[in-house]
Amino acid sequence: MSIFSPNPFYPHLSSDPSSWIVRIGEHDMLNESMEHYDMSVAHVYVHPQYQSASSSGYDIALVKLTKPVKLSRYVNIACLPSAGEEVQPGQVCISVGWGHEIDGAKNISTILKHVGVPIVPNDQCTMNYATLRNGPNPIDVTIESNVICAGHAEGGRDACQVMNNDFFLIL
Repeated sequence: MSIFSPNPFYPHLSSDPSSWIVRIGEHDMLNESMEHYDMSVAHVYVHPQYQSASSSGYDIALVKLTKPVKLSRYVNIACLPSAGEEVQPGQVCISVGWGHEIDGAKNISTILKHVGVPIVPNDQCTMNYATLRNGPNPIDVTIESNVICAGHAEGGRDACQVMNNDFFLIL
């Protein structure tokens, strides 16, 4: 199984997961000689409370592949937390994905990127966004209890510039 956010996919892709392909071990989207392979999707399990890209929360899905993934130097396992396990403020997480390296850039990186970000309490995160609301481009965000907030207070290193299909690993 793979975990991803359904936001960038729905409703843009076929509703039939058997027509989807998942690329395993991708690092450089322009270098076909690097080790990677494609696999078919058997089923997609979207969180039952997920509504749309416009709503926050519950934007998680599991992808079941038609065959087991072969582990290698470039492909490994990211474990899920135990039931009831909660992340703690300051705990470092890794966000991984392809996206914009610079805010407002037109092109995304072709190389897989990662960044370490600490968990931020949701009330502090809401206050951080409140400061942004008063700026030149007001942002109105409410951080729900079902959302994990992470990032550096000084900004500059985050997953916000990364495409929404990034992965968030809690270490």
